[in-house]
Amino acid sequence: MAPTSQVCSDLVEIERFYYTNKYVAYISLSNMPMRTVKLLEQQDWLDAGLELLRARGIGGVEVNPLCRRVRVTKGSFYYHFENRDNFLRRLIEHWLATCAPMLDQGAEFDRVVGLENRVRAVLDYIRESDLGRYDLAMRTWATEDEKAQQAVELMDKLRLSATARLFEADGWARHAAIQRAKSMYYFIAGRYEIEGAPPTPEEGAEFARMLTCVEAGSC
Repeated sequence: MAPTSQVCSDLVEIERFYYTNKYVAYISLSNMPMRTVKLLEQQDWLDAGLELLRARGIGGVEVNPLCRRVRVTKGSFYYHFENRDNFLRRLIEHWLATCAPMLDQGAEFDRVVGLENRVRAVLDYIRESDLGRYDLAMRTWATEDEKAQQAVELMDKLRLSATARLFEADGWARHAAIQRAKSMYYFIAGRYEIEGAPPTPEEGAEFARMLTCVEAGSC
């Protein structure tokens, strides 16, 4: 990294330091002391992209608003991405990656004893991680973009399959487990679409109790 005493005389020098050092050096026009800011990684841009997608929809995910959101120039964006289309393709992949942790939790949920407890454990995990916070924005985007549609359909299938394991662990056959998983999945998706947030602890507990008593035929 260049010594902090070195002065960047103009924006060209600043850009050069930006791309050749671990940290980007800035100096104000009034010659105030230099400060250092960590160089943005690709994931930082993609995280900002998902937040912008959630707030403004796909039409609002443009280079200039992204730069304003992360407070850097376009040079950093084009260092990581060829263009906006390339960024959007990577954004779809990034959204899929943000959904993956729950799929990896399946074995942990399987160890929870009792259907009601397993359902509550999943709902607690979704609430604590706010796992579906970008889902509505992605579904809206999917209505006009084939790649986004494919990604949403893939994630729906993976999530339904993972949810069905909760019921298979309770002795249900695969087909029957999938049908019951859909009721739970639609409950979560509907809560996000209507309220913009995951089920509350009280709603999750009530749903788990209702699902259990329906299965037992005691409602």
